[in-house]
Amino acid sequence: MKNNASGWIIRTFIFGAMATAGLFGVCGSTVAQEKRTIFKDENFHWQAKLAPGQTLEIVGRNGEIEASGSGDDSTEVNASKRGHGDDEKEAFIEVVEYSDGVTICAVYAREAKPGRCHRGGVDSESSSNFWHNSRAKISFSARVPAGVLLKAQTTNGDVHARDLKSVAEAYTTNGSVDISTSEWA
Repeated sequence: MKNNASGWIIRTFIFGAMATAGLFGVCGSTVAQEKRTIFKDENFHWQAKLAPGQTLEIVGRNGEIEASGSGDDSTEVNASKRGHGDDEKEAFIEVVEYSDGVTICAVYAREAKPGRCHRGGVDSESSSNFWHNSRAKISFSARVPAGVLLKAQTTNGDVHARDLKSVAEAYTTNGSVDISTSEWA
């Protein structure tokens, strides 16, 4: 009987370890669904299919955000960067794709590395108000499909959203906000 009891305990331990490993594997894949990409070019283009209920978040600093409703299920964001010399080099765009949407940020920093953009905001370099001294301007335009939540915020610029077939949240510190939505099925 002693050997049988030992065998049962070992089998239970192995089964428990496999179940635990499987559980961590599932949790690990949830975290792995976050994808970060840095774009340093003068012109930016991002396109994907976002489903109703997902979120398109655009976080600007210096520049306007223009959005309009999309005629299909494709989400598209374009941006142009304008500046002089080092100003333009020290501004870039970071895209963070999640399982429930995407956050796209204008980032002002000396080093273009991932990890500054997050839901609800961006961490630019703060020493001596670095980004305030930059004259680089990043302006965004977006096409938003029906049912996709648009969150748009900028510090210095206007936010305009027209003919959206979804819910929108918009904020600006120095500029105006103009949003028009229409009914959708």
